[in-house]
Amino acid sequence: MAAITPIIPPPPGVSSNFDHPTDVLRTVNLVTQYLTIAVVTIFVATRLIIKYYRYSRFDIEDYATTISWLFFMGYCTCVALLSYHGGGYHAWDVPQPEQREFLKISYAITIIYVPMAFSVKVALLAIVIRIFNPDRKKVLGVYVILGVLLLYYIPALFLKIFFCVPISGYWEGAASGAKCLNQQKLITADAVISMVSDFAILVLPLPLTWSLHIRKTKKMRVIGILGAGGVATAFSVWRLVIMIEQGASPNLTIVFIRIVLTGNAEAGIGLICACLPVISSFYTYRKKSSSEVHQSPAQSYELSSWQKISANAKFPPRNRDYPNLSPDQAELICTVEAATTQSAVEDSGASNCSRENTMNHGGIHKSVHVVVTGEREKY
Repeated sequence: MAAITPIIPPPPGVSSNFDHPTDVLRTVNLVTQYLTIAVVTIFVATRLIIKYYRYSRFDIEDYATTISWLFFMGYCTCVALLSYHGGGYHAWDVPQPEQREFLKISYAITIIYVPMAFSVKVALLAIVIRIFNPDRKKVLGVYVILGVLLLYYIPALFLKIFFCVPISGYWEGAASGAKCLNQQKLITADAVISMVSDFAILVLPLPLTWSLHIRKTKKMRVIGILGAGGVATAFSVWRLVIMIEQGASPNLTIVFIRIVLTGNAEAGIGLICACLPVISSFYTYRKKSSSEVHQSPAQSYELSSWQKISANAKFPPRNRDYPNLSPDQAELICTVEAATTQSAVEDSGASNCSRENTMNHGGIHKSVHVVVTGEREKY
């Protein structure tokens, strides 16, 4: 019987174990893929169901979220397949023939990552644009970020497709005579771009929101929802550290799994955060609807009084027909508009657009128009 050759020789004092290899990351990888597929799919499906049945419309962020989810499914599937070809085991415990299949799947992953990462960032930034669109100057920086990302990811995609010439050289190795780029440098560049763009998504809502004349609690809520996708910055930094410390390691079946797991976290968190505004808006709507159904007669009388007082009220010219806007996050749109018209309504339920836009499909409709003249109004 011919001796089995491992992908790389074992270190001194260690013997290859093909029958019972040490499970370093194999189980972790498989569990991660199955869980992220399930969790992210639930969030994306919830977002789309809410948008379809409550608002009967989809916007660019919905399409970007759906496209990135499709790429994410392909990414997770390929990463899971790595574990069936030695991924998660030390390379010296994996037979040489498995390397070819491992590298083929790795090639697919590196290509899928590019459109997946870009579409996730588009989905997150499109929400920011949608919310702050009334003030073009405020969203100019967002368009600049999108332009820079596009200028990077388009050539990056071609570089990854034609990483080796011929392409088969990626999995055939140097013996095939193929000319290949330096993969470590390419993945490091990816990590740097992801880190910078994720950090931009994290801090972008700060200057956009903090200048608004609204309560700090509302500011923090807006910043939290819009900047949540930037949490992926930590995983981008982690990937960069892995590439610097372990990028040159021949133990590819361990190092590459560590790298692609950071991609899981980055894209998965981004997709979940892209769904948060819609889910948050729906939760707020349900909460308000439930509280108003059980409203006391005295509260109803107060609302009626407010309606009479505001019957002849005139709104600032910037106030628009909110039902015609994207309802991606009615609460956030109302908050921003309240600030741009210098109307900081303190009570969380006192926003006109919040009541009209979040309750325009069923429930008890109580439209309250409040004009604030400098004093804190409550009802």
